[in-house]
Amino acid sequence: MALLRVVFGAQKGREYDLTSAEAMIGRHPACQIVIDVGAVSRQHARILNLADGYWIEDLKSRNGTLVNDERVQARRRLLSGDVVKICDVAFQFVDPLAAPTGDAGSSIVRPRSDRLRPGNTVVIEDGQTSENTTIMSKVDVASHHPGQLQATPQARLQALLEISQALSKVLAADEVFPKVLDALFRIFVQADRGFIVMKNEEGELVPRWSKTRLESTGETMRISRDIVKLVMSSRQAVLSRDASSDVRFDVSESVARLQIRSFLCAPLLDGEGKALGVIQLDSLDPSRRFSKEDLDVLATVALQAGIAIDNARLHDLALEQRELARDLELAHEVQHGFLPLKRPELRGFDFFDYYDPANHVGGDFFDYVKLPDGRLAVVIADVVGHGVAAALLMAKISSEARFSLAIEPDVAAAASRLNRVLAELQLDRFVTMLIGLIEPHTASISLVNAGHMAPLHRRADGSVEQPGRDRSGLPLGILEDFAYEEFALKLEPGDQLVFMTDGIFECCDDHDEQLGIDRVTAILAAEGGSTAEASGTAIVRAVRKHLGRRTPDDDMCLVCIRSGNRPADREASTAGVGRASVTQ
Repeated sequence: MALLRVVFGAQKGREYDLTSAEAMIGRHPACQIVIDVGAVSRQHARILNLADGYWIEDLKSRNGTLVNDERVQARRRLLSGDVVKICDVAFQFVDPLAAPTGDAGSSIVRPRSDRLRPGNTVVIEDGQTSENTTIMSKVDVASHHPGQLQATPQARLQALLEISQALSKVLAADEVFPKVLDALFRIFVQADRGFIVMKNEEGELVPRWSKTRLESTGETMRISRDIVKLVMSSRQAVLSRDASSDVRFDVSESVARLQIRSFLCAPLLDGEGKALGVIQLDSLDPSRRFSKEDLDVLATVALQAGIAIDNARLHDLALEQRELARDLELAHEVQHGFLPLKRPELRGFDFFDYYDPANHVGGDFFDYVKLPDGRLAVVIADVVGHGVAAALLMAKISSEARFSLAIEPDVAAAASRLNRVLAELQLDRFVTMLIGLIEPHTASISLVNAGHMAPLHRRADGSVEQPGRDRSGLPLGILEDFAYEEFALKLEPGDQLVFMTDGIFECCDDHDEQLGIDRVTAILAAEGGSTAEASGTAIVRAVRKHLGRRTPDDDMCLVCIRSGNRPADREASTAGVGRASVTQ
């Protein structure tokens, strides 16, 4: 049975069976092989199980797919031992039924047993061996006489120009490594091996790319942890003509065992001077030593490479943030789809509503639920907190509230049922909610308050009070068997009820002073009265004026209900559809 084994990157060692006809690789959760990395496309590549073997295709991904260090341009057949690289993750293709293949010119070392353990690896040594990572690049060249091992100044200049040009075009971090090592081997013909080691998010030193001038013998290649630590901590490039006798390393066990004779090692620094890793070149032949001029060249290359790596990282981050912004914008549109598309038409009543999340999505919620018997339920709720988690719970409340109001005989029973549903979820979150059930024939409204702020009742004479302040129950989702009670309120002609969430009256100005419920009450008393829209617009305008240039810290939601029995009132109740704009 063929499989893909992660040999480098997240979830190292994990194996994916390739038994199906197609295995999709990408960042989308629906893919068979999910790589949760921002630089990976949603559907990045796929592996096809065909009659003549396994094939891989790149699906026009943003950062490409590599097989044995070669970019996949068209459908490519996979051979057992091939290394598939997608951004920062490397897989080894394993097919026990196929014989290991390869030749002296291959750039990838093939596995050597049925267990398919990587046969040639890079390990960071410091007395003990760390986990292995697969060699991603190697070259075979004819041996040179020591006297010939020095690149001409022209060759060095040409290679440095190539490095500078190549790094200026790099947009993905993994494109930096092979370009740098290829050019360095043209400059430093005395180098036997080259390594790039990077620090990962956990602070561990991880070999990212290696290159050797000699044909692989299958033996493990190792790097001294002592050298890497010294260069990264000092942020200075280091030259050693004979590492085995260099006092800076106290002839450490790892240096001695690796038989390093001469090496260059330079730090990779980001734009802020923080060490990201190192580039190291070494020679195992004591007659082929590096010079001070060589160190200057490597330090220059490392400086350019470090900046290119940092730029590539920032580019990946920008792409990830851009995609996140698109996802949040889509979530914003989806969430607004849960809210009423228009205000209800109910004889003798008119309505106004306003909704503004603090972020792209929020945890406040309102709805109008028309019942078969002609009654209308008005619901407003506030999920503790705001953002994506609150928005997801709000979506659950949206459907459950409608269902509860449809099947329960009264509004108190509907609130109790909704409370049980939320409590059973055990989310450690609670929801405050205010439900008003309007009986249009009697102009009365039955109210149930689940830990929410009591409504503001503005009478036709301009006086404002808060009915039911002492009739509030627990927020939803705290106590599963809590029984809610309702109370009735008669709405006389011209009376209004205002439901709101705490983001309205707790909004703060630049001096952290809240608008306050008293000021909202005063605005409603002075400017409300003619229509629900006039009252709601006055409150929203006051909120915006109080905020000034400050961004709201919490979601804001407002619903105004006005009762009337004059023809003009009835016409107003059926005239407005959609959302009213509010100007300052």
